Amino acid sequence: MMTFLLSLPFLYGALIAIIILIAIFVELEVARWATTLTTVAIVFVGWNFWEQTKDFLFSDPLNTLMYAGGYILAGIIWSILKWKRYISHSVNKFKKVKSDFISKHGDIGTKWDEWINHLNSSYLDLTFREHHTPGEIVEKVTISASEKKGTIVSWISYWPMSLAATFLNDPLKRFFSWIFDLISGVYDRMAKNSVKGLADGMDKPKKSEQKN
Repeated sequence: MMTFLLSLPFLYGALIAIIILIAIFVELEVARWATTLTTVAIVFVGWNFWEQTKDFLFSDPLNTLMYAGGYILAGIIWSILKWKRYISHSVNKFKKVKSDFISKHGDIGTKWDEWINHLNSSYLDLTFREHHTPGEIVEKVTISASEKKGTIVSWISYWPMSLAATFLNDPLKRFFSWIFDLISGVYDRMAKNSVKGLADGMDKPKKSEQKN
């Protein structure tokens, strides 16, 4: 049993599993678990491949520093690209919330209280008040880099895993979104059919009858 556990296939398989889990946690923005697993991976590699690791790190210190600098630079570039996409998603969400309200209710200014309620129902993690100005509302929905420090640092630290997870995850999301668009009418018809007859027995009296 121990021979199998210490065999190379098992060691490489365990290391790949850890890397995949790190990628998942980075994509889910659970940085602390990614850090914990990274520590486990470092201990794991050091314990099982110390001689190879030592030769790589100390045989040519200049190359090691260059690799480290290149890794950090690549992480910074990736984090900037990822952040651009992240804030674009936030802006697009607000634009949709705004356009949905306008298409349904018309002008925002004349129905400010309804607009505030609409924002509160759309952003469950934020609180909007009627006294908030348009500028304050925009400020509240604007993502601050300091608020996402842990996420940005994880993009820099684990950029290879984040890169792989992003490119694997996004096409799948688009594919299944396309599938949903194709068959969404089926779901709508099922929902409408399920409530047929629920209005029976709820005939609303006419205004003249209500007065009498």
